[in-house]
Amino acid sequence: MTMYWRQINSRQSQEKWHNRATQAAETKREAVWCEDPFCAGSGRLIVSCGVTDSGDQPMNTGWVVDLGSMEYRAAWDLQRRVAQGVAKNLVPDVLLLVEHPPVYTLGRAAHGSAQNLIWDQDKRTREGIGFVEVDRGGDITYHGPGQIVGYPILDLNRYGRDLHQYLRNLEEALIRTLEEFGVIGERMPPNTGVWVGNEKVAAIGVKASRWITQHGFALNVAPNLEHFQGIVPCGIQDKGVTSLEKLTGRRMTLDEVKPVVVRHLARVLALDFETITLSSLMDRIS
Repeated sequence: MTMYWRQINSRQSQEKWHNRATQAAETKREAVWCEDPFCAGSGRLIVSCGVTDSGDQPMNTGWVVDLGSMEYRAAWDLQRRVAQGVAKNLVPDVLLLVEHPPVYTLGRAAHGSAQNLIWDQDKRTREGIGFVEVDRGGDITYHGPGQIVGYPILDLNRYGRDLHQYLRNLEEALIRTLEEFGVIGERMPPNTGVWVGNEKVAAIGVKASRWITQHGFALNVAPNLEHFQGIVPCGIQDKGVTSLEKLTGRRMTLDEVKPVVVRHLARVLALDFETITLSSLMDRIS
């Protein structure tokens, strides 16, 4: 197991958010997660968090489905259907990979406020960018061509019911992916995601209901970075956004990066992935 250190502001804040997440998951049977949920406070506490490396651990079976390009709402609906299938043990854990047409998505952390949406509807229409309010955690983000968007639909009952650990594992898989292309990615607590310097290269926003995860990550391989100017990504005012293509200085394709992402997710999550078609998945959950 690889260890890293992270700073949490205030033990009181740590306990408050831990208790809220536990109560939501165990009583309401639902918890929503995205940007690291520890709020600012007085005092500082340094704690260690583990990042799973499967090593010799027993491997669970998982399916990978590459959806190609799919509208956001259609993929969101598919996530919900797959999550029901995972909850009913109709299918194993599933990783959906998709590339969305341009869209801004607003998470629950925004509390319905679009204050971090800069471009008005006329500008978004000219740019061909949609807008959808979603049920994940976090604020506003962008999806579009040139991004690898991954939706791991996992039963966290198999992984220790630890949402913090799950977020760290997603980050770790993406950091290892970047390393294979010569890019050093880092965490930037208290913000969730993967960063290179002061710029985010991968965003993470998830939801877990009855410990079944939805939503996931977006890795910027070669998106139109100008589209990020229409928002304050994740509501973080003083940080930028970058891409793997910009960082490497060469043309990058999703096809060369996807297998690397899948391989590192498999290792970090201790999953033995099998690639199947969407029709095969639908046969099992319909």
